[in-house]
Amino acid sequence: MESRAPWSAAGGVVAVVFLPNAVAWASAAAPAHSALPVWPVYVFGLLGLCGLYCLIASLVPLWPFGRVRSVPELLDDYIRHGHEARERLIQERLEPLDGAAVVAEWTLRTANGLRARFPAIVDEFVLAAGNDQAFSGQALQIQHVNAKLDVLTRARKGLGGT
Repeated sequence: MESRAPWSAAGGVVAVVFLPNAVAWASAAAPAHSALPVWPVYVFGLLGLCGLYCLIASLVPLWPFGRVRSVPELLDDYIRHGHEARERLIQERLEPLDGAAVVAEWTLRTANGLRARFPAIVDEFVLAAGNDQAFSGQALQIQHVNAKLDVLTRARKGLGGT
C-alpha cells in the first residue's frame, strides 16, 4: 500500500457498481406483489457504502488509510525531519552530547524507515558522514546531517515528480 490513488479509484468503482444496484434492486423489490427478496438491497448497499468510504477515506485520509503514503511523501518527511534536526542544532546551540542525541535519533528513525521501504539506499544513508578533518563539535554534527540529507535528496530526485 504505497499510494492512496489506487485505493480511492477502487473504492469509487465499487461504489459506482454497487450503489446503483442497491437502488435498482430496492425499487424492483419494493412493490408488495414482487417476488424478489429484499436482502440483496442490504448487501449491495453495504458494499457500495464500503466503496464510498474507501473513496473518501483514502483521500482525506481516515482510518485505515491514514498511514498509507506514497514513496515521495515518505522521503519528503524524512528530509523535512532532517532539516528540523539541523535547524535545532543551529538554533538551540545544543551541548555536544545533546546535539549528538538529536542527530542519532533522526538517523535511527530514518534508517529504520528506509530499511523497511528502501533497502537500496539505507547503507549509503547510514554511512554518509561529514568531513571529519575540517570540522569538529557542532559543525561536524551539522556536516553529518547535511551528508545524510544529500543521500535522501538524491534518492528523492531520482523518483522525479511522482
